[in-house]
Amino acid sequence: MLIIRRRVSEAILIGDEVEIQVMDLSPGRVKLGILAPKHVTILRKEVKLTAEQNRAASQVAPLEGLIREMRGRGMEVMAIYQRLRDAKYRVVFLGAYNVGKSTLINAYLGDEYLPRVLEECTTKITHVLRGDAMSATLR
Repeated sequence: MLIIRRRVSEAILIGDEVEIQVMDLSPGRVKLGILAPKHVTILRKEVKLTAEQNRAASQVAPLEGLIREMRGRGMEVMAIYQRLRDAKYRVVFLGAYNVGKSTLINAYLGDEYLPRVLEECTTKITHVLRGDAMSATLR
């Protein structure tokens, strides 16, 4: 691991394409600006770890396998399965402006659904629904 010291407005280069600049310093925090091409994925480590844990948890004991094991135990099990499969779940993400809510939601969903730009894009209530094609509707 390379350890270097930088002051505000100083930068480091990683290869020829990535620049990391110290934007601001405060007690216990560093604000970084990262300039990189679009093909370079930039995630906070804790967001990536959370996404990996969520993916691993979602692949454990799928409901279909559980239903096969429960066959012959009555229609009640099938009704419970259908309610779980067809249910809509509401998950709320709250946070201050520009703290990574869109990045966290994209990591949670496992793909790039919400834009990660330096603009306010989660200031309004946003509903993400499963569908055949990716689309966005603002109301």
